[in-house]
Amino acid sequence: MEAALLGGVGLLLSYCCFPIGLPLDIAAIICGYVASGQIKQGKGTGHGLAVGGLALGIAGIVLFVALLAFGRITMDWDAVQRGEFGPPVERNGVPQADPSID
Repeated sequence: MEAALLGGVGLLLSYCCFPIGLPLDIAAIICGYVASGQIKQGKGTGHGLAVGGLALGIAGIVLFVALLAFGRITMDWDAVQRGEFGPPVERNGVPQADPSID
């Protein structure tokens, strides 16, 4: 059960929250692998959940790598330092794209 839950959450967070998704995907793979071994030894049930957790964990890592390769998870630190990320600046009630614009 834990493997499938971690895999599903990890897959979602691999797309939207870079630092959180990858560790959850790795945990899903580990939990799915351990659960599969225990099920084969007759110590439990839920083979489908274990395999689902493995599959979702692997899919999350693949998604993470693909997004990283295509630049989805990169951030322009120069833009952060310039203050371009954050809420829009308003002057006289009019939103401004660039805070330096008068």
